[in-house]
Amino acid sequence: MKLAPMPKQTKETEQALNSALKAIKKLKNRYSQLKKSLALAKHQATHDLFTDLPNYLLLKKRLNIAIKTANQANSMFAVIYFSLNEIEKISNGLGHQASVFVIRTVANRFKKIFNQAKKNHLIFSEHNVDFFRTDEFIILIAPIINPETLEDLAENFFRVLDEPINFEKQPLKLTVSMGISLYPQHGQEFKTLLMNADAARLHAKQSGGNKIEIYKEKINQRAFRQIEIENHLYVAIKNNELRLRYQPFIELTTGKICGMEALAYWKNPILGLVSPTEFIPIAEANGMIIPLGEWILRNACAQLKVWHEKGFTTLKTAINLSAKQLQQKNIVQVVANILAEINLMPEYVELELTETEAFKEEIIPIIKQFKEIGLKLSMDDFGTGYSGLKNLKTFNFDKLKIDKTFVQDLHGHKKSEIIMANTIALAKKMNIPVLAEGVETKEQVKFLIDHGCDMVQGYYFSPPLDPDEFTELLIMMNQ
Repeated sequence: MKLAPMPKQTKETEQALNSALKAIKKLKNRYSQLKKSLALAKHQATHDLFTDLPNYLLLKKRLNIAIKTANQANSMFAVIYFSLNEIEKISNGLGHQASVFVIRTVANRFKKIFNQAKKNHLIFSEHNVDFFRTDEFIILIAPIINPETLEDLAENFFRVLDEPINFEKQPLKLTVSMGISLYPQHGQEFKTLLMNADAARLHAKQSGGNKIEIYKEKINQRAFRQIEIENHLYVAIKNNELRLRYQPFIELTTGKICGMEALAYWKNPILGLVSPTEFIPIAEANGMIIPLGEWILRNACAQLKVWHEKGFTTLKTAINLSAKQLQQKNIVQVVANILAEINLMPEYVELELTETEAFKEEIIPIIKQFKEIGLKLSMDDFGTGYSGLKNLKTFNFDKLKIDKTFVQDLHGHKKSEIIMANTIALAKKMNIPVLAEGVETKEQVKFLIDHGCDMVQGYYFSPPLDPDEFTELLIMMNQ
């Protein structure tokens, strides 16, 4: 039996078939593109744009999986909180691009370390590095077989700084701080593990940096307090929680107020009254001192302008400048702009610099610029630094503030009396007015008068006061 011949394809059928094949191919391409786009969107949602490392969302997911796995296997894992200590300094000194370059370089070096560990089956079976905040990385290591070797294990991560990091041919000096928490000993949920690792990291940083600290209960209370302060400090200025108080400078020859120091106080609705001795060092460490310092400067100058308008036209205000502020490229312009906004003459503003900071080589040009625009400069906490009295001849300071530790030891401490007397005498010969800090007793006042001290500051005369209280004191003492 012969089969019937297949019908010949018409031209129209061929065209239809080709069109269908093209449509299928186009559909496949669109599907492939859509699949790639969805994969990219998913990756971008769970990875940092700067470093391409997993972000907070993926970190949380991975930590929760690690907790579940550890519970099933009755095992442990570690969370390492890794931070770069000088990133704000680099950003302020060299610009944002420099800090981004450093972070990306460190991230890439982390990837190489872990890729090599995978190839050689070294150290651990699972690992992740997550980019957490501007200068912080989280490292997850699971499982941990021997907790006693954990610190040695963590030391491997110092390797990211083995090679120098050069930005535009300039070598950058960096240190790191690491804090470690273990599951389940140091927490049984995501937030607790992260918080305890951060507490240990903060303790390592405050101990000088380039250290590893494993979480311990004894650092918990202090660290939690500092973390709380740091978190609330970010919005303190915005929420108008900060206030300035003023402690008067008393001229010993007249008994009148000749100036005052502006001091920041902070009352938070949750933390209560937070002492500047608590929040200023934290602001210094995390970079918040820059906006905080600018806020203090602007408000202190504005308040001084109010007192001038009330008739106290010779009054001057003293404002502390921190190390971080002095490292700002535009700090002189920032101060000049604030004075121009408030219409305040620069000779009524006295910037207080600590002895240790003022004599650093990179600060000297800034000090000279301050003087050029007419600002007064005061050497604060004199006697506590490393510079020596001879360095005073290098700078034209308008006031020398002798540290309160020498004042408090005056009664019955012959060496302190000799140091105080000689310091006052030397300053007199150099025509630099002297102010003694921390004066609290009548005996201290008498000693200072007898030895020719010009001004004093301390609780014997007045604690720091809010503006209204200070105005009342001005009226009473300067009439």
